[in-house]
Amino acid sequence: MIQARNRSSNMKFNCLSGLLVALLLLSTSGLKADSHLTVLKGARVVSPDGKGGVTVLKNGTVYLKGQKIQQVGDNLPVPKGAKVVDLKGKWILPGFIDAHYLSGSFTGETNEYSDAITQNFSPTVAFDPWGKGFAKLHQKGVTTIAVSPGNQNVVGGKVELIRVCPGKYPLERIAGPDLIKAAVGYEATVSGGLQRAPTSVSGAVKMLRTWIEKTFKPAGKGAKDLTQAKGKEETLITLPEPKTQEAAARLLIHIEARTQAARLLGSIEGRNVVPVLLHGSGITPEAWRLVEGYSHAVLGPLSFESSIKALSIPKELAAKKINFAFATDGDTEDLLTSAVLAMNNGLKFEEAVNSLTLNPAKIFGVDKNLGRIAKDYDADLVVWSNNPFSFKGKVESVWCLGKKVYDAPSTVKKAAKKEKK
Repeated sequence: MIQARNRSSNMKFNCLSGLLVALLLLSTSGLKADSHLTVLKGARVVSPDGKGGVTVLKNGTVYLKGQKIQQVGDNLPVPKGAKVVDLKGKWILPGFIDAHYLSGSFTGETNEYSDAITQNFSPTVAFDPWGKGFAKLHQKGVTTIAVSPGNQNVVGGKVELIRVCPGKYPLERIAGPDLIKAAVGYEATVSGGLQRAPTSVSGAVKMLRTWIEKTFKPAGKGAKDLTQAKGKEETLITLPEPKTQEAAARLLIHIEARTQAARLLGSIEGRNVVPVLLHGSGITPEAWRLVEGYSHAVLGPLSFESSIKALSIPKELAAKKINFAFATDGDTEDLLTSAVLAMNNGLKFEEAVNSLTLNPAKIFGVDKNLGRIAKDYDADLVVWSNNPFSFKGKVESVWCLGKKVYDAPSTVKKAAKKEKK
């Protein structure tokens, strides 16, 4: 009797084991062998969720195929033939986007001084994709930069989104709406050391208002060629009429005071352009509460020498639901420093993550491809040794369009030692 019972128990156990194996095989049978697939496995994956929050996968798996992210999930199975990269204990975030990077940091060419209105000036013409600056950007977790003219022209020229892929020529420009840089601070006037009009900040504001009104027709009523504020017609770029606000041109406006923003608003409202306030170095948190009519802003760089009021501005913008991003201007301070200092002054973790990734992508109208770790997004990722927002994490590797383009020196040495063994 005892033997019979044991046989019965063993049969039940074997049947159950067989059933479990069958279920496991069934669950993975849909995964086709794919030698073109790269699987980043085991890391903590941190990404904006597209709704203002952040998704965290503790044992995340990211499938990369070609230039895109194919799938993301927690502890996903690995298809046969896929290249597996074990990242257990690491963190993966979308590559940071520097929302205002002065081209002079690479080339020395930041402004075209011949006129106050130089909207066709392109600072990337002299950009060197083999420059040492690319590696420095990777070390700070940056995979995209908005290369911009300086602040010494009322209309300085084009802003171009460049993917940080060292040695790639022509440069990897990211397609999106037209981006133009403007400035109405003292740097664009005679007081900023220039020998041409405008001679005052008020004059700069007036000149920019005239240019905006000539350049951007009211939304829905067609396009218009860009013309100089002086009235001289030029054969320049034409901005097509956007079908949606996401496709509308962006105008980055360097301002120093709230009054400048207020005086420009009447000329911008209702036109086929999205204004983005840049810097606002003289605007306090209290003054930001009075800034109406603007939904996008670029701040920074913040530093350890910044005042408490300056460090509190990101929290104020987040409370007002203003979509803001950080920039370095090509300065020595990195984006992460700005975000962490803002966190120490009230900015929430998820707001900090968004400010470096999805927020700037929204500002530039490319948030359908950049700024998140999600299916069909560009595979621009950064692997950190630990939580970067704790200042304990260091960049270990960078992936641009699905290919690894940077390995930290310490990581390379460790890999070489393993190969020798």
